[in-house]
Amino acid sequence: MKLEFEAFKAWVGSHLDSEVIGKRRSAFTCPLANFLKQDLSAFDEKIVVGIARYGTDTKSVELPAWAFAFRREIDFAGVAQSDVTAKAALKILREIPAGATVAR
Repeated sequence: MKLEFEAFKAWVGSHLDSEVIGKRRSAFTCPLANFLKQDLSAFDEKIVVGIARYGTDTKSVELPAWAFAFRREIDFAGVAQSDVTAKAALKILREIPAGATVAR
């Protein structure tokens, strides 16, 4: 379970522009969590993406800087629990360099 910029961007890009890929301010259904869930479909563990960390009930690690920036932008771009479309996510991803460093 690893968050890689190019893999996430490709996953987002594989959806139609209008397709909902997650919810804002949702640790369990944000776009990052939904991306990570695809690798754990055979497991019962829940994926959680917090403000600065992501993982399961048994293990968590720090979000990469690009994912932290993405999460921040997505969460503050609309109302809590509102839909995030692939188009909106790609717009934000295009503004974040893969090797981004972000002050936390």
